[in-house]
Amino acid sequence: MTTVLFCSPRKNGYTAEVLSQFVKNRDDINLIDIYALSPAPCTACEKCRTDYKCVNSDMDSVLNDIENSDFLIVATPVYNYSVPAPMKAFLDRLQPLYERSSTKINEHKRAFLIVTCAQSGKYSFDIIRKQMSLAFKELGFSFSGELNVPFTDKNGAGDSDLKKAETLSYKFFGGEEICSDI
Repeated sequence: MTTVLFCSPRKNGYTAEVLSQFVKNRDDINLIDIYALSPAPCTACEKCRTDYKCVNSDMDSVLNDIENSDFLIVATPVYNYSVPAPMKAFLDRLQPLYERSSTKINEHKRAFLIVTCAQSGKYSFDIIRKQMSLAFKELGFSFSGELNVPFTDKNGAGDSDLKKAETLSYKFFGGEEICSDI
């Protein structure tokens, strides 16, 4: 199963366009719209440390989906050098999975990151890559590639970006290691 964490308020925006191209040949997609999910923020109650559950049950099925996925894709725009607030709340609420994780990466579980940015994204891509690579590792996924699309305010998601999404998709789902420097 492929779980996609989509975090953009614009359902038909550039992030969605690139993501759509990336998963267009897949029929096992479980799309989780983070904005629609609207995860409650973590309250640091520490219940997840004792029984690996959150006091808020709004994410129970999502946590199960992530655990049972072979592929995890995160698609997000840049907001103020990072991910949008709902994604940050979502990442915080993954704590039950982090708590029971052995932090041992399962080479059969692969993760991919798609990030769009209105401007150059020069620093934002690095910040988000670091944040997500740590999350992927804690979840037991091998961070296997990324696609960064800058200047969407000026260029949109251009044909070359969409072609690159398609090419990287074949490599990612085919098991190729895309980014050796991650």
